[in-house]
Amino acid sequence: MTTPRSLGFGLLSMLVLAGCATPAKDPKQASAKKIEYVYYTPTGSNIAIRVPKDQVQTTDEETRQSQEGLATIQQRGMSSPARSDTGNK
Repeated sequence: MTTPRSLGFGLLSMLVLAGCATPAKDPKQASAKKIEYVYYTPTGSNIAIRVPKDQVQTTDEETRQSQEGLATIQQRGMSSPARSDTGNK
């Protein structure tokens, strides 16, 4: 049978070790602002990357203008006949 002293020592050592195993909370981290992330797909890529929301600052107007520009380029390309360098000279 174990003595009460050894049980007390075992319990005390277990509590001390358990207290050391838990991570300490940093007070600066608790009050820090949470960073919001969004997924952004760069032009010409179909792989989305995760970036902070503050870095992506395109407005709806900029997006609309770029979409109109791309549509204009596509329409010009479709209206002109395709040229082939392998044709008759």
